[in-house]
Amino acid sequence: MSIRFLNLMKKTRINVDVIFQEYYSSLKNSSGVLSKLDKRVFFTYPVFCALVLSLLGRLSKDYIEYVVTVMAIISGLLLNMLVLLISEAKKIPDNHVDKPNRKLLVKDTFSVISYTVLMALILIAISSLIYFINLSGWNFDFYIKRTHVHFDILEYAVIVWILRTFASIIILSLAIHILFNVVLIVRRIHTFFKYEIDC
Repeated sequence: MSIRFLNLMKKTRINVDVIFQEYYSSLKNSSGVLSKLDKRVFFTYPVFCALVLSLLGRLSKDYIEYVVTVMAIISGLLLNMLVLLISEAKKIPDNHVDKPNRKLLVKDTFSVISYTVLMALILIAISSLIYFINLSGWNFDFYIKRTHVHFDILEYAVIVWILRTFASIIILSLAIHILFNVVLIVRRIHTFFKYEIDC
């Protein structure tokens, strides 16, 4: 069912495969290879940090609201930055000594911003879903009754704890991943405007 849904999404106007592909390409070095350090920083470390934080704390309604608010603000700021970047890129003169590199920098930054906005929207959607589940007190009695499976109090508590922890890991890993990408965007924007500032 999920594979059929993904195949259907690829045929629609909201197919975002190209955004993921361009983002992954923008992280590669001049040799066309994604370094092990970048893999760890952008993919492994967020999950590891989320796992540690999830075991130390508990997912709360206030935290979910905070994440949604921050991601909404970041998305708005990045969209404005995207417009600014495109307008500045058009001003690069044809005889600019560093035009090829600057065009590549603009393209890569554009890809990272688009990806980060998309990931922020995904995180908002996931957080909203978990928020409503959290409001119900993680009560899955309605589902358990349908499956005719009986759990004692301890088993039920363990299942709820696992689900809470898993939800927390997803939210935190995405949030940390997005923040790392925001840092990457700021660094690339700084590089882009550095020439003009130094002149």
